[in-house]
Amino acid sequence: MADEFIAVGKIVSVHGTKGLTKVASHTDFPERFAKGQIFYVYPPHGKYQTLKVEHASFRGDFGLVKFEEINNRGEANEIVEYWLEVPSNETKKLPKGHFWIYQIIGLDVFTEEGELLGIIKEIIKTPANDVYVISNEQTEILIPAIKEVIKKIDLKRKRMVVSRIPGLF
Repeated sequence: MADEFIAVGKIVSVHGTKGLTKVASHTDFPERFAKGQIFYVYPPHGKYQTLKVEHASFRGDFGLVKFEEINNRGEANEIVEYWLEVPSNETKKLPKGHFWIYQIIGLDVFTEEGELLGIIKEIIKTPANDVYVISNEQTEILIPAIKEVIKKIDLKRKRMVVSRIPGLF
């Protein structure tokens, strides 16, 4: 098992009485929820447990997922708010210049002039492009994840460099 786990979905509610769960997908690969897929969940005050997909159907970023280990509404209720995780070594390779959400969140963000703007706390998905939420002690800054703004991402140094476009900051 890998030392690091990556969240690819979150159980947000139950559906019906037979253990079906509603899941918010946090992956661009819907095949991740195929029958037989194993997910790891970390209950509060416990060790990682596994859940195996019995069947799933998705529309957009939400779907209904039935896990083999969950057989009724009560059991499903116990796992609401759990993150569905996979070992980091099971992630797919991305094209050059593309990054996983977990790699972007937590990066320090600097302008090209070297000014620290803050830390990326959240990524908002929009139809046009992702939007990075940068937080510092005074405020939150929203920047679009587009080439004109994002100039460099350095995962080794845990930093991002952005261009100061007029009206953006």
